[in-house]
Amino acid sequence: ESPRLAVTTIADIEENPNILNIIDLTKYSTLIRVVRVTALLVLFARKWKTPEVSNANIFTTKEMLEARNLLLKATQQITYKKEISYLKNSDKFKEPAIVRQLNPYLDDEDLLRCRGRLQYTDLHYDTKFPTLIPKDNYLTTLIVQSMHKTIMHGGVCETLTHIRQTYWIPQGRQFVKKIISKCVTCRSPPFRSVPTPPLPKLRVL
Repeated sequence: ESPRLAVTTIADIEENPNILNIIDLTKYSTLIRVVRVTALLVLFARKWKTPEVSNANIFTTKEMLEARNLLLKATQQITYKKEISYLKNSDKFKEPAIVRQLNPYLDDEDLLRCRGRLQYTDLHYDTKFPTLIPKDNYLTTLIVQSMHKTIMHGGVCETLTHIRQTYWIPQGRQFVKKIISKCVTCRSPPFRSVPTPPLPKLRVL
């Protein structure tokens, strides 16, 4: 790929949400690294179009969320292409099973979200309408690992509860269980206290 073509591809990030054509997620071992790299590419694209954009590589929460959503949207467009097409043109396609089960919709950012029984509560928007992410996907693996570490390596139920405050994974319990079973920290033997030795003779009356 020529440098000019590479630059053009990166410059089109904002118009072309499938950033996974540019980033190989498997090269990164944590979610925060993937999101930061994505945020850097978005910054580069904006600087390419608007040179006066700040050169600072310190990202705001909004910019990190924007980068995360870009990754989520790209993943959804690959995995849930049929479901997204149906939601945009329901008259032309047969209703997919996941649409019947989860009643998803596309939000203002074209993110696929699930409707549930909590939509009339006062909970956070992400909790009422969690973002749909596929199981057996590398980005989803990074998300689960990140959530698992955030709650200090809690069990399957605790990790899944924390995940569902933002995301919905089909067959999530089995997937989370599989990821946690590979966690090096959780697989390490628990700390065992050293047996207390007897008192020395000098201290025995």
